[in-house]
Amino acid sequence: MNKERLLLLAEFLETKVPEDRFDYTTVVGSNWKYALDLSCGTVACALGWATQIPELAAEGLTLQLLLENRSMFIKAMQVFNISELDADLLFIPAMSARRLIDGKWREVKNSLGDNASAKEVAAHIRGFVARDGHWDTHAVEG
Repeated sequence: MNKERLLLLAEFLETKVPEDRFDYTTVVGSNWKYALDLSCGTVACALGWATQIPELAAEGLTLQLLLENRSMFIKAMQVFNISELDADLLFIPAMSARRLIDGKWREVKNSLGDNASAKEVAAHIRGFVARDGHWDTHAVEG
């Protein structure tokens, strides 16, 4: 996990993203006019806004990936050095999954809903980093 890059994103979400332009459910809004700098006024999610951070864009996390029909999600996994499950739980609202941990099935969950704010998502990212990439889990049957 690249803690420095994740914390850079958290800081950006907390300090640079207007709340009325954040939407946890979509990379960019339907009114996006293909402005790679998001100057068209559309909303964006954490990954959409991550493309506006020069250090992350320099690593290839850009909105150009959307235009090229390439996966921003896969690039985010590489840039942040996280697993697919970690990316799901960080960047998809209300995501949950089962994972085999120490021989027991455990449920891991992103408890943030569709309406989470940029600051809430930033806190979610900071919590993940503070736990060294571990998720709070609970046992599940079956």
